[in-house]
Formats: sequence, structure tokens, C-alpha cells
Amino acid sequence: MSARWASEIIGRVSAAVFAAIRVVRHPRPIHPGGTIFTGHVEWVNPGHRPSGVEWIDNPPISGRQAVTARLSRSVGLPSPLPDVIGLAFKFETERGVADLLLASSWLGLPGRFLLRPARSIDGVLGSLMPYRGDAGPVVLSARTHNRDNRSWDIDLFHATASSTWSRFAVVTLATDGLDDREDLRFDPIVNPLPGAATYDWTRRVRERSYRTARRSTTVSGGASPNP
Repeated sequence: MSARWASEIIGRVSAAVFAAIRVVRHPRPIHPGGTIFTGHVEWVNPGHRPSGVEWIDNPPISGRQAVTARLSRSVGLPSPLPDVIGLAFKFETERGVADLLLASSWLGLPGRFLLRPARSIDGVLGSLMPYRGDAGPVVLSARTHNRDNRSWDIDLFHATASSTWSRFAVVTLATDGLDDREDLRFDPIVNPLPGAATYDWTRRVRERSYRTARRSTTVSGGASPNP
């Protein structure tokens, strides 16, 4: 079976699952409840092991960008039960907003491409599917290095499909008592990171389920899928 047909089948199956879930969970089929954070991302180690993605390799002159984030649990199981943890970022780049979706995963192979149920946000969160950079596939991950009741520091890393991870930025977030927002949506296909192209097969896997999630939010005015 070709990669094209395999990705098309996976995309259709994912869309069917989303459509079934939205019947009983509207408007968000997955990641139904979340916590909103605001803050900034600041680049570190400039020039160290370039990734081939402009947003990673060429930080803004100021060295930082504003960010809004949403932390959520995929199924919505109550803590401390394990669930797939989702962390979505919306960065204010010089080209407009750019979205990044991460989910609990592993560091090594093949775990960096697999979902991992977790009890807390302190483990590894990864992009799972690779971006297409100038030098080939690029995957991203995040790991907490400091967290208290009001602030949260997260290291961002990049790697190839099989290389070790290279730290390139730190995200600093604060809750500020913000409530979850139905109008806050994230879509890395519509709002990609600058210089991070999408492989055709990853687009086919994601696009149908994203479209299904967008249809499920037309009543409330949402424009893109969870988290």
C-alpha cells in the first residue's frame, strides 16, 4: 500500500471517529476543557544545530514573541487518571499568528511519533508528525523545567526523525486566572510556523479530521479544531 493511500485511509478513519464523538460532545470532540495561559517565547542557543525551519533558526530581532497557550486533556478524564495531555501554542510572529500542537509522547524512537497517556504535564510533549524543513523532516518537543502555582517555564527542542534533541527556546507562561475560551482555536495547517512546510501525507492524515472538527463548531463560531 502506498504512503498516499495509507495516509488517506488514516485521515478518513480519524474523521469518522471525530464525527461520531461530536454527536455526544459538542462543540469540541476532543480536548473538551482546558486552561488558558499567556506569556512569551524567548530563543536560546542561536545558531546551534540549525533545523532548516525559519521560525526556529531565525528568531526575531527582539529575541522573543508573545504566545497564548491552552493546556487540556484529550478524553477529558479527571486527574489523576492518565489521559493524553495536549498543549497548544499560538505565537504572535512577524508574519501573523502561528499554531503549534503538542501531545504527550516519548523522547526516543519510535515513541516520539506515538501518543502517551500521562497523569501530569511534566513529561515529554511532542509534535508527533514531522514538519518539512529545508534540510528534511523536523519534529518538535517540549519539556517543563519549572512550574509553580502561577508560572510555568517550558523548554522547546527540535530534532530530525532520528537525531538527538536540540534546545532552541524557552516558553514562559502564566495563568492570570484566565477562563477557557470557546473562540480560541488552533490549526497548524492553516497557521503554520514560518518556514515549516507540511508533507502531503501529514496533511492528508490531519485535514479530514480538522475539517470535521471545524464543522462541529459552526454553531458557536469556532474556526478550527482542538485543543
